Order: sequence, then structure tokens, then C-alpha cells
Amino acid sequence: MKKYIFLATLALILATATTSCLRDTGTYDYRVLPPIEISNLVEAISQPRLSQLVLNPVVTQNGSDGNLTFEWRLRDDLSVPDPLLGYFINRVIGTSADLDFLLDVPSRRYHLALYVTDQTTGLIVSHRISLNVESLVSPGLMVFHGSSTSGDVSIVANPLINAIIPGFTEDFVRHNVFSENNGRRTGGAPAAILHGTGAGLNFVYVFVKGETGGYKLSVNDMTILGDYNSLFREPPATVNFQAVNMWNGGNRIVIMNDGNLHVSAQSDPALFTPFSIASFGRDIQPAPFVGVGTGSIGGFYCTLSRRFMWVNNGAEINLYFDGPAASAFNPNNVDKEVVFSETGILNRWYVMMQEEGDPTTRQLYVMNLNMFPGGANNLVAVNLIDVSMNEGMSDARFFTIGQRGNARYHATSTQIFSAGLESATATLIYDISTSFSGYEITLMQLFKEFNGWPPAQATPNCSRLLFVGIYNSGTQSGKLLQFQVNEHDGTLIYPQPVVYEGFERIKAIAYKKI
Repeated sequence: MKKYIFLATLALILATATTSCLRDTGTYDYRVLPPIEISNLVEAISQPRLSQLVLNPVVTQNGSDGNLTFEWRLRDDLSVPDPLLGYFINRVIGTSADLDFLLDVPSRRYHLALYVTDQTTGLIVSHRISLNVESLVSPGLMVFHGSSTSGDVSIVANPLINAIIPGFTEDFVRHNVFSENNGRRTGGAPAAILHGTGAGLNFVYVFVKGETGGYKLSVNDMTILGDYNSLFREPPATVNFQAVNMWNGGNRIVIMNDGNLHVSAQSDPALFTPFSIASFGRDIQPAPFVGVGTGSIGGFYCTLSRRFMWVNNGAEINLYFDGPAASAFNPNNVDKEVVFSETGILNRWYVMMQEEGDPTTRQLYVMNLNMFPGGANNLVAVNLIDVSMNEGMSDARFFTIGQRGNARYHATSTQIFSAGLESATATLIYDISTSFSGYEITLMQLFKEFNGWPPAQATPNCSRLLFVGIYNSGTQSGKLLQFQVNEHDGTLIYPQPVVYEGFERIKAIAYKKI
């Protein structure tokens, strides 16, 4: 019975409430807010960094905008704070309807918004724009060139170099981007350049001879972010850059400075890890060459004990390689001098060696650094190739080895030879003196930039482009020659190279990915 009384009471209450709502005869003061209209703006903009962003919107409110205020706000389009700045960009860049703003922010994508506020009513209307701030330094081949006292970096880009970029059709050289963006050239003669992207960190590194050492640069515009000493946990007592190499895209970078190895192991995308303290507590005297694989070690050669050694990610030096009796040579007893080294096919470390002072005895020592070298079953010394009988080898000053095939190259001051990796003979494929009288070779290097390992993941045209720097000391002019080659047998696809001019003495090249 109580149940029915409750339901009847509830129905009566609901009916009364409904009737009360329907009979509401109150009066209200409704105001129609004058609309704010924004026009003459686009949805997306792309402009180079350091250019002037000028926008002139048309903002009206029934033909008048006297009671309106304006705010232009720039916000990052990032999921984590900028690793260089340490924070998100979120700033007011204008307080009038018209915007005139110097794009002095890092090159990337942003959200740009105009907020218009009616001070009388509080009404706010906004217009949002996707803003892409373009890098002043486009992806392409970085060319480090200069004199004995200073240097500069230029960018070469074409569809073959930038084949990884869909639809790229441009072909150009942008000269001297380093000095353009820093107001000066590098101090010291050019020595090495690389682009490290390890653990999400994007930096360009340039290294020079002499007391300057080098710099860490912004990948966006190559402005200096830090000098040589700032790269180290403890600045070296003597600045004397000798060599650099990296693996895992820059997760691990090894610098050789004044006979000491320093390792940087990047792990945090928001924090640059400085290079370790000098890892030698003993007199080792390494040759100025660093080998890397896909594993966790770097190789080097001790000129004092005349044998190979290795350094791990923790910058710990290991004096000996273990290995089975089937090794092609004993890495712990070599007794030669190093002429050249480079990572080649199968990501193995190829080291050109000779008897002391005797270029007629050159051999390639091939080492597998893709595994942890400890243990008797780990084959590190995998091959020993006699190249001493190759034509032009005893006079060769430049060498490069393919990453995708069995091709290798060597060059004298004017002649370029190719050979199979283990071939006892070589073929002359180009004579600089024929087409470029008065010029000599200053650099020869295959294009071997990788997105990852194995080679199937390589950047397009890896080992298919051979770059040669030449220099005329009389006119003090340098050129960069780009040859298309067959990555399997080393032959030229076209008899003549593409020529880029306007350089000084070219000493180093590397691919800038972004």
C-alpha cells in the first residue's frame, strides 16, 4: 500500500513542476552581441626562418572595431619541450590587428592564433593558422671547405642526394651557410663534419684543426650552440681534434682528441650528454682513426703496442680482442701503420695498413665490430685482403669502400681507380687532369647515409654517388664532382660528373637529413 501512495505522490510532484515550467511568464533582457568578423587570413603559412612575417587581417564589428583588442600568440606544435630551449614556446608576438614579426624562432611547425576581444561584451573570436618556419639550411650534402686558417659550410641539394624526400626536384648550391648565420667563418682548417640524430637529439658537428677544435651547431640554421670545450664533461687539457665517428645515428659518438678517446652516449631527447673524460690512464697512443659497427663498441689501433683495441659505450678501454683460431689475422699483433679506415659492406670496419713508410705493401684488414668482441667464438678478424698490386695503389691518397656492394675506390692526386672488394686488379675510371687541368683531388667519398641497418633500409642512392673534391691552388678555387656509379662493380654510369663550383679546398662532406 505504501508503494502505491509513494508513486502517486511522485506523479503529482512531477506534474506540478511541469505545469510550473510551462506557465513561466518572467521577462528577460536578451542582447544580440554584435558579431566580430575576421577575414583576409589563410589557414596555413610556410616561411623561412629569420624572414619577416607580415599579416594584415580585416577585422570588423558592424563596420566598427573601436572597442576591440588584439593578441597574436605563437605556440609550439611539439609533444615534448624543445631539447635546446628546455621549454615549450608559447608567447604573445603582437597586440594589434596587423602583425609584423621577425621569425627568430627555431625552424619547425607552430600554431599561430589571432584573438580578438570585444572589451564591452567580453566576446572573443579567434583565427588559427598552421605556421611552418622553414630551415635556412635545407636537407642536402654538407660540404666543409676552406683554407689552412678558417672554413665554411655549404649545402648541395639535388634529386639524387635528396631522393629520400618525395617529389624533390631542386638542384642548387647554397654557399657559406655557416658564416651567413654566424657572422663569421670557423676558426681553424676544416677537418670533419657530421649530423647526429641519436636519441632524438639533432645537432650538426663541425671539427677543425688547431686550438679552436670545432662547434656544435643547430640543425635548423647552423648557428653555434657550443664551442669545442662545451662538448666535454671535462674540457681536454690540449685541444687537438684528430678523428670522429658515430654509430646508431649518433646515439654513440667517439671523438679522438690529442691521443685520447671520448665517448658520448645519448639517451635523453631533452638532454645532451657531454663526451666522457679521457678514457686512458696509460700511454696507448692511438692512430687517428675510429671504427664503428652496429653493436656497442668502437675500434682503434694502438701505435705503441701495434695492435687493435676497442672502446665500449661506457668509454672503457679494452686492450685485447678475443677470437677463434680461424681468424684471418691476429688483431692483437699487427705491427703495421694505419693509412685509412672506413665502415663498408656488411657494416664491417675496413682498415688500410702498410709496413712502416712503405705504400707498396698495402693491405685491407677487415674487422667485425657488430658484436661484443669478448669470447673465443666471436670472429672479429674476418678478412685480410692484399691490394698492393692494384694499379695506382702505392700513390693513392684517398680511399672509399661501398656499403651495398663489393666496390671500392682509391685515388691519387689526379686519377680515380675502382676495383672489386677483393680484386687484385683495379681500373682507371677517371683522370682529373684531362677535364680539369691544374686541379688536384682533395677528397673522395661515397654517399653512404643510412636510416638504419640492414642495407635494405638505406637512404636511396647509398653507395651510388661518388663525390670528389678538387682544388686549383693557382686560382684558389674548388669544385665538387658528383659521379653516378654502379654500387656492385664500381663502374661509372655516366662518363662525366655533375660539377658544382664556388668552393675553396673541400675537406669533408656529410648528409644533412633535415
